[in-house]
Amino acid sequence: MGLIRLALLLGLGVTALFGQDSLRIVADENTVLVGGTLALRVLLRDGEGIPRPTSAVTWSVNNAAIATISDTGELRPVTLGIVRITARTGGLAAEVPIQSLPRDVRLVPATATLTVGVTQQFRAEALDTNGAVIPNVDWTWQANDRNGNSSGAISVSNTGLVTTRGDGGALVRATYRYNEQLTGLQRDWVLTAPVDVVVPARYQVNRLLNSREGLPTSFELRSRSSMLWGTEDGQLFFNANLDGTANGLLNWNNGVWRMVSAGGQPRFVSGSLASEFRTHSILPNGQILTWEDTRGNGTQLSRGDVNGLRPFLTENAPMAGTEGTSGIQITRNSTSSGGW
Repeated sequence: MGLIRLALLLGLGVTALFGQDSLRIVADENTVLVGGTLALRVLLRDGEGIPRPTSAVTWSVNNAAIATISDTGELRPVTLGIVRITARTGGLAAEVPIQSLPRDVRLVPATATLTVGVTQQFRAEALDTNGAVIPNVDWTWQANDRNGNSSGAISVSNTGLVTTRGDGGALVRATYRYNEQLTGLQRDWVLTAPVDVVVPARYQVNRLLNSREGLPTSFELRSRSSMLWGTEDGQLFFNANLDGTANGLLNWNNGVWRMVSAGGQPRFVSGSLASEFRTHSILPNGQILTWEDTRGNGTQLSRGDVNGLRPFLTENAPMAGTEGTSGIQITRNSTSSGGW
C-alpha cells in the first residue's frame, strides 16, 4: 500500500491504455536536502494493474548542474533547484520532479547599524546538511524601507553590497527563486536584515553634574497614602515618593532602602511605562501582588518579590475568546497563604 500511495503522489509516468503496461517512479519524499541522497524506485504494472518485475532501468536527470542520479536510482543534489528524473525500462518511461532544499538559510550580517556614506557587504547563504555553504545559488538583492517601499536610506548592488545614502531605517532583502513553480513545493527563500543608518556624530558628550558638583546619593523620602506591610524576616514595604518624583513600591530591610518597582519603568510592551501604583498586598513570606497603571497600556497586575515584579494580567493581552482584554478592574487586591 505504501508504494502505491507514493506512486500516486510522485509518479508522473506514462499512463498506458487499457490492457497495456504502465510505469511509475516512487520515492519516500519529493524533496531532498543538499548534502543528502534520495532513493528512487520504479513500479511496473501490467494492463490489469498487477505489479510485475522490471527489466534493467535507465535513469537520467534533466539538469546535472542541480543534481546527479546513479544507475541504481540514488539522487544526489549539488545545489538548490528542481530537477525532473526520468526512468526507462522495456520501452516505457516515467518522469517525476524532485526539489532540493537547504538545511538552513541565513543573511550575514543579520543586522547592521551604519553611518551615512559607508558601505557594508552582505552575504546570503544556503547551508547543506554538513553546514557548508551551497554553491551556485543565485540570490537577487533589494533595498526597502520598513514598510516595504523603496528605500531612501540605502541602496544595494546585485552582489549584496549596501551603500548608505541617508539616515533612517531600512531592510536588506535577498531572494532565491526556484527554477520551476510547482504546487506543493517551495517557491522561494526570502531573507531580510534590518539596517539602521545614522548621521556621523560631530560632537562629544560629557557627563554633567548637578549644582552640588556631584551626583546625588540621598533622596528625600515623601510618604504617600499606603499601608505598611511587614514580612516574617523583618522587611517593610509601602508606597513612597523619592524627592517627589519617583513613585513606586519601596522596601526597607535592616536599614537598607530599595525601590522594588518605580514609575517610569518599562511595562509589558514597548513604549508602555508604569505611571501609578494603586494598591498592593504582600504575604508574610515576601511574595508581592500589585495593581499598577501604565502610560500606554492601561491597567496591569504584577506579582513577584523584592527582586522584581512580572506582569501576569494586563490590558490588551489576548485571552481565551478575546482579541485583547480591556477595562480591567479589581475589587480586592490580596494574596492567600498558599498562592495568589
